[in-house]
Amino acid sequence: MAVETNIARGSFFVGAQQTHRVDVVDSAGSPQNMTGWSLAYAWRREGKRVLAKTPTPGNGSGTNDRADVSIDASDTAGLAPGRYEWALWRSDSTNDVVLAWGTLELTRAAAQ
Repeated sequence: MAVETNIARGSFFVGAQQTHRVDVVDSAGSPQNMTGWSLAYAWRREGKRVLAKTPTPGNGSGTNDRADVSIDASDTAGLAPGRYEWALWRSDSTNDVVLAWGTLELTRAAAQ
């Protein structure tokens, strides 16, 4: 499967409420309907899991092909700026499949 994601280098900020939006498509580039799927989402740094979420499939192009992962300010408040690995998994009882993965940069924004 392929994936489109809204994460760009430097787009996450320590201590800010954010959303990681992942649109999942099949190998032909068509939206992948994830109705009824269980999903898991995680960040890791140096092999250690530092964040875990359970997103629900939602409508990106009207086909339940999008996972919006809500990241609360408290989820990143204690994390150090730097590079992290992330992954979105299909985690049903009969599936353990990586749907999307990548790296992101967590940065500290200037104070208000």
